[in-house]
Amino acid sequence: MVAMNKSNEGKENLCAEAGEVYYLVYSSALIGFTLGLILAVLAGSRVWLEMRLNMGHLIPVVTVLCPVLTLWKGSAFSYAVFLMEQVVLLIILLAIYGFDAGALCSVPAYLFREGFHGNSLSLTTARVMVCGIFLGGNLLWIYHGINQLYFRRKK
Repeated sequence: MVAMNKSNEGKENLCAEAGEVYYLVYSSALIGFTLGLILAVLAGSRVWLEMRLNMGHLIPVVTVLCPVLTLWKGSAFSYAVFLMEQVVLLIILLAIYGFDAGALCSVPAYLFREGFHGNSLSLTTARVMVCGIFLGGNLLWIYHGINQLYFRRKK
């Protein structure tokens, strides 16, 4: 019976470690996606630069680079960083494009579609995907926070 308890504890520890690695990769990929989108919007506002480079490529590059650097560093970003990036993205979009709802929705979707070579996607589908990434990211981060609070109280 003692051996079974030790093996169950080992499985729980392994699952907990796998969950932490998943959290590190997922959280840093969301941070990277948002940061890449911010950089693409800022760089895309410069006509000279946008005519020479595909600004959408910044999104997948930063999205992949952030988890690699996070795993190398070994510590996760906080949810506050993700929220702050979303607010900064909104402020930048408002500063560049004003209160034009079409531009606020279309520019991130266009850059996303351009960066991931989704030319066959309609702009509406790209908008839904970008909104889904942000909504799913926020919901999963909230779920992770609630889960952490529950397990802290349980111990």
